[in-house]
Amino acid sequence: MLRWVVEQSPEWIGVYLEIHRVLRTNPELRARWEKRNPELDVRLRERVEAQQRRGELRADVGVEDIGTFLGLIVDGLVLNASSGATYDLDALLKLVVGAIGPQ
Repeated sequence: MLRWVVEQSPEWIGVYLEIHRVLRTNPELRARWEKRNPELDVRLRERVEAQQRRGELRADVGVEDIGTFLGLIVDGLVLNASSGATYDLDALLKLVVGAIGPQ
């Protein structure tokens, strides 16, 4: 997913940032957004829990914490990409895998 994010056009990145601005300023839309796809949330949780049980992801932190961390990484990539920043994505991926991989 991180590779996909950094390959996106500046126009798409602008849409992503605008959605976050509207979610911050429109409580009604934010409430609907948070309920957008509960089945997907369940599937994602189950997938991360299964990866933790198999020892593929660290198990000393909660599923929500892993999701929050990855969300922050994606948001940071999008924000920096919007200003034209470039990355050594392979090095970044090593850091992310090191952070959430088995400890």
